Amino acid sequence: MADSLTEEAAPPPEGEGEGAGGDAGAAPRPHAAPADEGSPAAAPATPDAPVATPLAVTASAAAAAPVTSAPAASATPAPAPKPVAPAHPAPIAAGAGPVARPAARRSPYDHLLRVRGDVDGTSAIAIFLAGATAFLLLWAFLTAGGPDPRSVKLTLGPDGRAELPRDVKARTHVWVQGYSEAAEGAAALADDEFRVVRGSPATLELPAAAAGAEVDVGYDLGHDPIVSNFLLPKPTDVMAGLVELVSGAAYQARCATPACGRADPIPLSASVGQALEAHRGAPDATPAPTVTCPRCDAPLAGTALAIPTSAQGFRGGIKSTLWRTTLGFVVAVAVCVPLGVLAGAFPPVKRFVSPLEIAGGYAPPVAILPLAAAASGFLVNSGVSGIVAENTARIGFLFLVIAFWLYPMVVKEIEAVDQVYVNTAYTLGATRGQVVLRVLVPVASGKLFEHLRATYAIGWASIILAEGYASSKIPGEFGIGFFMTEMQRRHNMVNYFSAVLAIIAVGIIIDYGFKLAGKRLFPWQEAR
Repeated sequence: MADSLTEEAAPPPEGEGEGAGGDAGAAPRPHAAPADEGSPAAAPATPDAPVATPLAVTASAAAAAPVTSAPAASATPAPAPKPVAPAHPAPIAAGAGPVARPAARRSPYDHLLRVRGDVDGTSAIAIFLAGATAFLLLWAFLTAGGPDPRSVKLTLGPDGRAELPRDVKARTHVWVQGYSEAAEGAAALADDEFRVVRGSPATLELPAAAAGAEVDVGYDLGHDPIVSNFLLPKPTDVMAGLVELVSGAAYQARCATPACGRADPIPLSASVGQALEAHRGAPDATPAPTVTCPRCDAPLAGTALAIPTSAQGFRGGIKSTLWRTTLGFVVAVAVCVPLGVLAGAFPPVKRFVSPLEIAGGYAPPVAILPLAAAASGFLVNSGVSGIVAENTARIGFLFLVIAFWLYPMVVKEIEAVDQVYVNTAYTLGATRGQVVLRVLVPVASGKLFEHLRATYAIGWASIILAEGYASSKIPGEFGIGFFMTEMQRRHNMVNYFSAVLAIIAVGIIIDYGFKLAGKRLFPWQEAR
């Protein structure tokens, strides 16, 4: 009976197998018979052999012990051997956390130099403003220069006064050889003092005893910039010019009255400038505007030099340019998107259109300008009105520029749709038309919208070519490209760069509008 008890394994208590990590429903493992400490069974357990818990060893020993009248001490089992730790590290238990590793040394610029992700909104605005400030500082540094001293000999009049050169401004430093400048507010001049009476023009005043004398006068006009103001005006002048143009003073005129004696231009509002230009072009058909010179009250209409220096309005030019660009963009989208979808879905269509795509992709936009001018002339000779012909040529030019960029992008995104979607649609019984319209186009729609956003910016940036050089200007026609071309011809670089800033600002606003529309139409694209 002892042998049978020794060979038969005692079942473990309920739940013990699960607590030991055994599978539910698995057969219980047989337990070894009790042995003396000197027996091989009492040797320490190896990592491959299961180690019995004290509770299991006690239960098996009690079951295997013979029933005798021996003292209770003899029935006490030998203490369980202590488990020896394995040589290799134990695996991580299920549910345990990752192994702690030493923290890598971080750079203070890690949040700026990420491969993916972006900074928070406040940091993004701060970084943008820092870049804009650096750009303006560089601009100011290039347009600011060093001293520019000048000298001139003047003969004083009977009252001891002489008119200074016209380039002497209110803050120009003036000195006279042999004389010192009088203190500000001094009532009378000493024999060795002089005073500058600021005005337009400025006047040099010396003591009456120096009447009729010739004096050496020096003055400092400021600084010679690194980049000439003729090429790149100062940022303050450009900002002031932009405010002036936006506020309505988009025209300038010159008074031809001899009594005025002033050569500097007179700023005019957009409405007055347009009326003045229309009257000068057709004096019999349009009434003369009631505008006078603010200096001499002479009428400007009808005089020889009453010519606006800005051939067209600034604000009206921006509106006209927006209309032309949008119309050319809409025509390009209406042609290129369906054609690109067909070419991306059906390779024979792509092969058929590819020669035209390659030719247009490698042709520079400037090479299309003579074609636009020729098309405009052909339309005029065919009986089309001049303004319709010119606008058709410009819109056609913008259409070609946008189309040669948009078409290959549409083809690329349609071809990039995973074939799994197409195969799944065919498996569900879809036709070819349904696969194109309900699988390819919806899957690629988010990316296509981003390409539309980029190509509109390309068309907006090409407006100077379309309006300034593609064809001639029709009287009464507006456009920011016309404005910039006119300012360049008249060497009015302040207004020229003001128009450049306006084009950039309008482009940023349009791009932000595309971004907001993309978030609403394709939220999954933004999340991805």
